[in-house]
Amino acid sequence: MTCIDLPNKTLEVVKLLGPFDLVITDILMPDCDGFELIGELRNELPDMRIMAISGGKFFGNKTFADCAHEAGADVALPKPFNYKELMTGLRKALNEDV
Repeated sequence: MTCIDLPNKTLEVVKLLGPFDLVITDILMPDCDGFELIGELRNELPDMRIMAISGGKFFGNKTFADCAHEAGADVALPKPFNYKELMTGLRKALNEDV
């Protein structure tokens, strides 16, 4: 597990230190748009599994989950979530039996 506390450097770090099985990203972060990050990850690393998390419910007239999936996330998990929901989301993101 690697924690990247500079969201605008995520793609660079993932490419440098990877491969990783999964990237988990928030959507609303300082200095970085999570939807753009997901799109960049998907373009540069098309096989990367991506889980998006957010406390925001709607972005415009679309739900967070809809926007995350459109950006390229495999799973969208709304906050707050509990342990069971996190584990289910991880299994889905990694294509494991749920």
